[in-house]
Amino acid sequence: MFAITGAFGQTGSAVCETLHAANQKIRLLVRRDDAQAAAWRARGAEVVVVDLTNTAMLAEALGGVDGAYLLNPPAYMHADLFAHAHNVHKSLIDAANMAEVPHIVALSSVGAHQSQGTGNILTTWDYEQQLRQLNSRLTILRAANFMENWAWSMAPVLEKGVLPSMFLPIERAIPMVSVADIGEAVATCLTQPPKRNQIIELHGPQDYSPVHAALALSELLGEKHSFSRSP
Repeated sequence: MFAITGAFGQTGSAVCETLHAANQKIRLLVRRDDAQAAAWRARGAEVVVVDLTNTAMLAEALGGVDGAYLLNPPAYMHADLFAHAHNVHKSLIDAANMAEVPHIVALSSVGAHQSQGTGNILTTWDYEQQLRQLNSRLTILRAANFMENWAWSMAPVLEKGVLPSMFLPIERAIPMVSVADIGEAVATCLTQPPKRNQIIELHGPQDYSPVHAALALSELLGEKHSFSRSP
């Protein structure tokens, strides 16, 4: 049995689908009991509603599992993103220790080894520091930028033929990874746990720039490409 936090998010859902396809028993840890939860129960999964800041509740939800996928769902609208992330990280780790989970796969980020100058990625630096308190065997996945995040810009692409970019210069290629590949990597790590702690830098076979993304979308849409620099 494997527990998955953020089970309805981008990476969590990919992990669930991959493990389910491999006939593995899964326990989805979710924020609310809704239609998605009902659909997964119908597919044979356990679904547990849990507040990640409630350590005792989380420890109970992690009880008896062979491994767990732990992440801190982004809380970009929180009044203090960093303080909130720190508290969630502590709760995750304390709960895993209380439940004596044998193996943890933790989603981190490229750049998490740096303690400054990385914006919201600083939350994953905090996560990795706190993960040192785990009693479990540990796999850290430092994932590159999600390729799927380009979908956030589809409205201006479809309406104006313009692809906004937060990445500058727009010609610079950066590591990226597909959420589907993250799901497969997590599932492999959970079902084939390592003999010792490990850090995996997870990215695709090639780096891509905003220019690459714009050209790919232009080809798909059959339109001319243009670029917009976000302030």
